[in-house]
Amino acid sequence: MKTTILKLALGLILTGTLLTAAAPAPKSRNNSARAFTYANVVAYFKTTHLRATEVQKRCTVFFEGEWAGSNVYNYCLIVVENSDADVQVTFYLTD
Repeated sequence: MKTTILKLALGLILTGTLLTAAAPAPKSRNNSARAFTYANVVAYFKTTHLRATEVQKRCTVFFEGEWAGSNVYNYCLIVVENSDADVQVTFYLTD
């Protein structure tokens, strides 16, 4: 009886050690993540090649659109504002 318990305990210890050794290393953080600041948000949307207009020093508007028919205009409008408290990003989309 003692031999069986000893073998089970030894087996559990050995199995736990092997599983711990075989566990993959934790993934490192993605270094491409940037802080949510006005400059970073504007830089990101500029890489999308949307047309940009700086309305004020603290507000940039990105837009793109196309005529879908004689009376229908589909558009995307993204407004990035830098207020004193936070960064505001507003999306207006049509289909």
